[in-house]
Amino acid sequence: MPISDIKNSRARWSFLSKIDTLGSLDFWNLTVGLDSLQSEDTQDLDISALQSTATLEMRDYQRYLKVFPLAVHEYAHFVDATSTLWGMRHLQMLDNCQKVPADDESAFHVLKSTYDNIRLIRLPDYYTVVEKNVGTGRPWRTNFTSGVMFNPDGSIGDRPILFVRFWNSDKEPIVRSPISLVSLLEASAMEREIHCRAMLLRRLPLDERLVEHKLAGEELLDYFYNPHLTEYSVCFHLLGILQGGTDLATISIYTGMLARLMLNVPEIAFATVLKNIRQYSDRLNLPKNHPSALRMERAMKMHDRGALFYLISLFLPKNALNGAPIFLKGVDASLKTFGLSLEKLRRGACTEMEALAVALGKSDNPAIRALSKAGHHNFNILSPNPLSYPLEELALPPALLGDLTPYYFSQREENILRDYSLDDNYENLIQAQIRAENFSEACR
Repeated sequence: MPISDIKNSRARWSFLSKIDTLGSLDFWNLTVGLDSLQSEDTQDLDISALQSTATLEMRDYQRYLKVFPLAVHEYAHFVDATSTLWGMRHLQMLDNCQKVPADDESAFHVLKSTYDNIRLIRLPDYYTVVEKNVGTGRPWRTNFTSGVMFNPDGSIGDRPILFVRFWNSDKEPIVRSPISLVSLLEASAMEREIHCRAMLLRRLPLDERLVEHKLAGEELLDYFYNPHLTEYSVCFHLLGILQGGTDLATISIYTGMLARLMLNVPEIAFATVLKNIRQYSDRLNLPKNHPSALRMERAMKMHDRGALFYLISLFLPKNALNGAPIFLKGVDASLKTFGLSLEKLRRGACTEMEALAVALGKSDNPAIRALSKAGHHNFNILSPNPLSYPLEELALPPALLGDLTPYYFSQREENILRDYSLDDNYENLIQAQIRAENFSEACR
């Protein structure tokens, strides 16, 4: 099945359905899609151009602005889905799906669990409640609630959901939004996009920079305060409101950093948090058996990274956004409340990553082997310093443009995905998706 069929297979799995009209990442085959770009838009552009500080003429700035923020956003999704602990476990799940024998129905549950897990990257619209005919005047206020998901048969389940409820300046409810895995992924990618836009702005002459800066700020506010996009922006709101922050650029930096840290939390760390989970109910003056306390405990048992983001944000010291060293010190203090530390997370993440890299390096599927090798490589570049994100040094595959042609944003010889074939690897991964979809459809 050629890569040209991806629009059909991807249409059934649009996780960022409200904001992915320009580009997307396919979580089944890890194809970076830049649907709004054509070959003439990207001609001769390389990701390394973002390292330049040379002044840009407005024509070049507009061309770069059309291409690079979108590419950086979608490549951030790719890196998070392959080069973090969550990402490597995502590859492991895809690999397990590939291994299911066609003649062993007792193993078909792996297809269904993979299908369900990928579906839950973004929660169904049912769990987001947007009020009608309500103004969205700022500043917004929030409070935090929790609930549980329904089972497939419609009965009440035991999988917890954390919600953020937003209220406008007139204290009217605007929207109730869940904190989901896509909230973390979008926080990470959006932070990288905002950073890219800021770097391009700095290269304009002063007069033009002031005008474009104002336009960029208005666009950013429209994104953050769109009630229909709060599942994607909720992490920014959460950290900003808990810290009393008002500067969106500053909030963005630290939200992205914390989101990526949560994607790299080793599984063993959740057991440590569970041993100290009483800290949560004590902080909120809740009885140990209060439903909210029990749901948070259950969330940690289920390795809910979005819930952990909330926990760490809640226990951050005040004024933690006053600089990177202060923020990291604050995160370390918050982690220590639950028996962890940044150093413990780093050591645990490295150990878990090595084991995953070895296991996936033995996969029978060449696409899984290539992606996991790149993921391991990228992790080793990014993990030592949470303040650094050298995109130009990472292993990046070609992107698929809107005219269905591949474009290689990174031509460096050191890029181990430089020769990655979108057609071949789509073919290597699509059959498992089709099998999982067909079998899940049969589970009625």
